[in-house]
Amino acid sequence: MKARDIKNKESKIELLDGLHNITIDFNAFEELENEYGSISDAFSKFTGVIKIIDIKKFLCAGINACIENEDEHYTPFAIGKLLNVKKVDAYVTTLMELLDKALPEDEPIDEDDEEENTKN
Repeated sequence: MKARDIKNKESKIELLDGLHNITIDFNAFEELENEYGSISDAFSKFTGVIKIIDIKKFLCAGINACIENEDEHYTPFAIGKLLNVKKVDAYVTTLMELLDKALPEDEPIDEDDEEENTKN
């Protein structure tokens, strides 16, 4: 995946304290990478049974990506205090939609790109 392939899409999500902007961008990817070790490992948490801790971490990364002042960033613990148990499915749906929009679509391999990659 190339940097130019990531698309920043923003949405809103309702927590107990109101609406929050949420996005999956480079800042969110960085936070998830720091949390899980790699983006691939982070994404693997959204296959099969999804754990509450992973929902909290992804929401935290996505909401924090929309907040300019790092002093105002949330922790997964703080996000957990704002979650409505009855809306867990809605949280997962929003996260899945954002992840789907943020990642590049499957495209045929461009021979020029492939040659460039083999030179590096």
